Amino acid sequence: MGTPKRAELSKERQVIVAESEQEAAEYERALNAELEGEHLQALKDSGMKVIEDALK
Repeated sequence: MGTPKRAELSKERQVIVAESEQEAAEYERALNAELEGEHLQALKDSGMKVIEDALK
């Protein structure tokens, strides 16, 4: 949500939006980490050689 629209909201709703954004960001990071691990394992299982140190 853009700043001008957010400013039109009541303070209470601004807090709700900010909390929801934070919750969504945390969920997205956790999901991305999980899926990255699953996809990397699928590549390994299909025979791809992965150099682990290169990923860090």
